[in-house]
Amino acid sequence: MPTFLYGFGYEDKDEMEYNRRTDSDFESSTGVFIDAPAEADALAWGREISEAFLRHAHGDSAVSWKSLDYAHWIEADPASCSWKHCLSFFPRVRVGELPDFSRMTPEAYADWSREHESRDA
Repeated sequence: MPTFLYGFGYEDKDEMEYNRRTDSDFESSTGVFIDAPAEADALAWGREISEAFLRHAHGDSAVSWKSLDYAHWIEADPASCSWKHCLSFFPRVRVGELPDFSRMTPEAYADWSREHESRDA
């Protein structure tokens, strides 16, 4: 089964408040590898992951990623995209599975970066 790197934008609580106060549009982004029969399936499941991730990040089931119209995409060539340095950070799931959201946060990325940096030193 093919694997697709799905990327999506979002605002955590602090970003959302800052953007509203300053009329900015700063977004974070993250990704997840999705095993899916076709790109359309990965994109559809990715949107479901994004919705659940934002609710997790805000601790609020009323927050809706879909209604906030954030960016989302399938990376055509992960090996040469802007995330090529951190592909091993992204979780991998099958359509119908949710990743461990605690491992997709900015804090988790900072921890991963420190660990990765120390191994490369």
